[in-house]
Amino acid sequence: MSKGSKDTPAIWKLNKADQSGRRFVTIGGIAGHLGQSTVNNWFKIEKFGVYGYKIVHGPTVCDTCKTVCGDLGITIRNGRRWLALSQHHPLRVVFQRAVTI
Repeated sequence: MSKGSKDTPAIWKLNKADQSGRRFVTIGGIAGHLGQSTVNNWFKIEKFGVYGYKIVHGPTVCDTCKTVCGDLGITIRNGRRWLALSQHHPLRVVFQRAVTI
């Protein structure tokens, strides 16, 4: 993910499905309150295995919104790695405490 400009925060969003049916994560989400206009921006971190975590898109922030839920994983497209919705291969992440200098 690239960083947003100084004036524009890099807010993740889940894009609409492309021709292959894949849904990729990009930046350009809408900052704001919970609701239908921001439902594609909501991700959560869940425990995955003994030491890992996974990032999940499956917002429960809007009772009337239709959402697509699933784990995020790595997809290779045109030789590049992309973060995308993946029902079978979640990306395992491990957090490490930062060392203070």
